[in-house]
Amino acid sequence: MGLVSVFKLSIYVLTGFVGLALGLAEYGPVPFVSLPITIFSYWWCEVAKEQLGFARRGMGETLARVLGFLALLAASLEFFGDSPEAKLLAGIHLMVYLTWIVLLQQKSNYRYWLLLTLTMMHVAVGSVLTNATWYGLFMIVYLFGAIWTLSVFSLYRVAQDFAAIEPGAETLPIPDPSSTPTGQVFNAVRFEDNAHWISMRLVSGVSMTSLAGLFVGLAFFVLIPRVWVGAALGISDESLPAALRRKVTGLATEIRLGDMGPILESNDPVLKLRIFDNQTNSRIDPQAYAERLGLREPLFAGAMLTVYSEGRWRPEREWGLTKQLEAQPEDVKPVTPATVRQEIRLERIGTNVLPCIGRAIAMRDPEGYRCGRLRADSIVSRRPWFELLPGAVDYVAYTELPLGEVRNLPALASASSSQIKEYLNRCSDVPRELERLNTLARQLVETEQQKAAEPLTDFQKARVIESHLRDSGEFQYSLNAQVVDPDADPVEDFLFHRRAGHCQYFASALGLMLRSVGIPTRLVTGFKGGEELSDGALNVEKRYAHVWVEAWIDNRKWMTFDATPEDGRAESVTAIGSKRNLWTIMTAKLAGIWESNVLDISYERQESNIYQPMREMFDSVVQFLRDFWASPRTTLTSVLAFAFDPRNWLTVPGVIVLSSLAGLLWLLRRKSVWFRPLWTWMWSTKSVDPAAAQRQRVEFYERFVRLMQSHGRTRQMAQTQREFVRQMAADLSGRLSDSALRGGLQSIGDLFYRVRFGAGELTEPERSKLDDLLAQLERDLGSKTGERQTSDRLAV
Repeated sequence: MGLVSVFKLSIYVLTGFVGLALGLAEYGPVPFVSLPITIFSYWWCEVAKEQLGFARRGMGETLARVLGFLALLAASLEFFGDSPEAKLLAGIHLMVYLTWIVLLQQKSNYRYWLLLTLTMMHVAVGSVLTNATWYGLFMIVYLFGAIWTLSVFSLYRVAQDFAAIEPGAETLPIPDPSSTPTGQVFNAVRFEDNAHWISMRLVSGVSMTSLAGLFVGLAFFVLIPRVWVGAALGISDESLPAALRRKVTGLATEIRLGDMGPILESNDPVLKLRIFDNQTNSRIDPQAYAERLGLREPLFAGAMLTVYSEGRWRPEREWGLTKQLEAQPEDVKPVTPATVRQEIRLERIGTNVLPCIGRAIAMRDPEGYRCGRLRADSIVSRRPWFELLPGAVDYVAYTELPLGEVRNLPALASASSSQIKEYLNRCSDVPRELERLNTLARQLVETEQQKAAEPLTDFQKARVIESHLRDSGEFQYSLNAQVVDPDADPVEDFLFHRRAGHCQYFASALGLMLRSVGIPTRLVTGFKGGEELSDGALNVEKRYAHVWVEAWIDNRKWMTFDATPEDGRAESVTAIGSKRNLWTIMTAKLAGIWESNVLDISYERQESNIYQPMREMFDSVVQFLRDFWASPRTTLTSVLAFAFDPRNWLTVPGVIVLSSLAGLLWLLRRKSVWFRPLWTWMWSTKSVDPAAAQRQRVEFYERFVRLMQSHGRTRQMAQTQREFVRQMAADLSGRLSDSALRGGLQSIGDLFYRVRFGAGELTEPERSKLDDLLAQLERDLGSKTGERQTSDRLAV
């Protein structure tokens, strides 16, 4: 395949590739259309003219301007629409539309540059739309593809200068390789006609350049401090979109209805749990323990959300329910004699909450950080510097071991009555615009009261509404969160139009409907259930993410209610689990590495793992130089002793020292140009003038040039030295007395290249033979004056 075909195929493949990636990042149909348009454009603009005899390659300027206006109009209509997401995507789609127009146009170098620029914009926009692991791999592939395409594009432009080809030319005129080699020189660049543009040397060079670019980019990514500069510009963290402030997990501290769908379809690991009786150390089945707590399945609470507005739930900022692990000198002592010990291993899932089954009365981790004397509804989080910990976190939670079924939880005993009242009032707020929801909740309670012929208790009211959502059959469990009425509140859209959704919708509807009948409620995010392993441990994955409700019943206790249909959720969880295979396990591990080392990297982790070690290494180098200056022999002896100690070979300093010594020996062995002054000073007995040595090495060629000049023959600027010698040998063949002389002249150019550019030296026999050859040439040409003075030499 010729250079032109390789270049055009490369740029079209790169354009289609970024369009596909942008579509996956957006989860929308518009960018996906780039792939078929790219294929059609390549056929129409590069192939169809030869196959079908089209008059031109691509559409003209007039049609392109019309389509550009239509693209701007479409993006404007999208921007001024009712959907908030459409406003954000309007600019992205305009960029995609412009890419289509450039693809369909007749190509020139300018439009090729436009395509390359647009592909880079695709990558930048996609990085904002997603933080998935696959997009990181995509960016690495794009790096290699972009450098390859730019390299081939550079060759393509040089080829145009050499061969004067048009942008539409498909091949370059290359003579028969068996013919006598000739070449061309243009702007100080030389190309041999029997060489190939696309060669293994080019491929290897692009690969090494791409690897170097990847290394430099990685270095910039690692070393740039992760600090938020928005505060200096008046932008607070709270003003950012929720998607940029936190990752959606089962323990999310803020949720938007519908955003849990991708989590519920994931098999990524979350935690692994083992439960023991703290007195007898005997194993307790997690499901059995959950049933003793009055739960149908194990529940792992992560966040309590109280404030609802326009499809979003967030926690009450002024009410502290979270307590952190702290350094304590004494062991945690269980508050009650009958306790269970929950040993948990939590993966990094973007949260600092440490969940357990039930309410923890004390917690500790292996590094001596503990937390005891908790309130009944406190949530424990990792210690303040938990972000420095890579990977999973191990901890132990102590909870009560009830003798029978317990469904009620103590009140907020540690708070004053006024604080409790204020908190419960905030757990009773219902937005005024939810009139239909309020009416439905009251109708359900009134209808049941008429049947019972007596007022219902708070517990009975909660059961009525819970049963209507979960057991009536009017609502279905579904991971599809498609909006039917965008003008309605998402909860009312679920209740009165869609009637299908996942746990977020059922819990939100239940919580707001309970508030409508005077029962304070709060949403709880976390995980429900898990997979029991052969060793008795409970394995919880992201597909078990769940949201449920806690209601304040009879003004004295919090109780758990769950309106999500159990059968529908169980079928969904089982179906997602059946998709787990070796590939999904590997991608989950890769996603964990990506999140831990890329997405979750913070300034604190950079300080601990990068900046501090770099400062220590710099200080050690400075100290080494000081010691070396004070006592070189002692310092070198200690370095060699350190390097030859096998115990140090697998340490970071040991690897650095061994690598440095190996590199030094290799450079000395190769007599690198960096060490030539040292070698000359150490081994040379007299000073050598490099300019004089260079003149001496090419003197034989300068003698030949002066001889040709004396006969009116001068090398042209576009000719190489080898071409000039061969031309002279051919022109003078009739005036030479010996055929061996004619053949000998051919070697002058070859020897010139060897000693001038290859840093080679002439042997004594070669020098003697050249002297005889040039002397014979002077006699045959009848040179009268011999060599001219050095001041008349021709510059080579």
